[in-house]
Amino acid sequence: MFKVRIGYRTIKTAVGTGVAVWLARALELDSYTLAGIITMLGIQPTLKRSISGAVARVFLGFIAVVGSGLLFTVIGYHIPALILFFLFFIPLSVWLKLGEGLVIAAVLILHVFTYEQLTWEIFVNEMLLVIVGCFVALTFNVFMPDMSGKLQGYQQKIEAMYAAILRQVADRVRTGNRGEGDANDLTAELESARELLRDAKRVAQLDKENDFFLRKRNCQEDYCDYLDIRRQQFYELERMVNILQTIHDSVPNSELVAAFIDKVAARAEAAADGGRSVRGAESSAADEERLTSKGKSPTKDEELSAPCGELMEAFADLYDHFRQGELPVTREEFELRSSLFHLLRVTSHYLRWEHLLGETGEGA
Repeated sequence: MFKVRIGYRTIKTAVGTGVAVWLARALELDSYTLAGIITMLGIQPTLKRSISGAVARVFLGFIAVVGSGLLFTVIGYHIPALILFFLFFIPLSVWLKLGEGLVIAAVLILHVFTYEQLTWEIFVNEMLLVIVGCFVALTFNVFMPDMSGKLQGYQQKIEAMYAAILRQVADRVRTGNRGEGDANDLTAELESARELLRDAKRVAQLDKENDFFLRKRNCQEDYCDYLDIRRQQFYELERMVNILQTIHDSVPNSELVAAFIDKVAARAEAAADGGRSVRGAESSAADEERLTSKGKSPTKDEELSAPCGELMEAFADLYDHFRQGELPVTREEFELRSSLFHLLRVTSHYLRWEHLLGETGEGA
């Protein structure tokens, strides 16, 4: 069954167009329906785009009416004169980076050409059409939906997905990459994470462009920093999955590496569960101190969701363990331990980005 979805922007466009036509007709303007078309074009996905479009239409409309009137008065109201004006006017609008106002400006030029004269009354009529249409569009576009909840939802999904990928990596290391599923499962997870990051970035950009008066500037900058760091971590996750392709067995060190990755995954899970943000070693240490002061022992999950500082110390200990261990005997063991060591280093890079995220603070 065919379904039609009427969204928030559709309602604004429909009502705004009607209001613009009504207002232009109340002012007794000629060609008053043009104000409705201008409003329809002016209601954009963000307030910033609406304002830039309104400026382009008003400024370019002024040039179009005055310039075409002067040229037609000198050369005459003939088709060659119309062609000549457009030959100069179109490149001018592109050079001024006011292409959004070109279509409406062309309509105004054709109005002047149709009137075959440019009087003060005609000039005022044409400019009021543009002003009314832009004013109504801006008025309706001031009311934009709040993206904060949506951005927070993206944040939780990203952290949960990263945690799931890290858990799978740990499981495959623990079993020597011989567990259920195959590499395609992790590849699909990575692709989903890539799409999620792309969608979150798009919504964050829309939210930033809607906040024209910079009321939420600090939060937006934090969230943009958050997404940039998560994107860098995504690249580290890709490297980890690629390294897994070289692991086909398990050794005693496999369990140590898997346990370390599990702890990193638990940190992401702690951030995703309940929608709370993990802000680095300081906040985690404060939570631990709070539990201790109340005489409570940390739970297993609380132990696993360790601060970045503790996890980096655990990495240093594990790194020393690798260096001080006995040398591999066979070529296969050498290659396997080399892959595990490489995987451990990449995981530490992921963790360093996590530590940076705690220093900058998270968005949403």
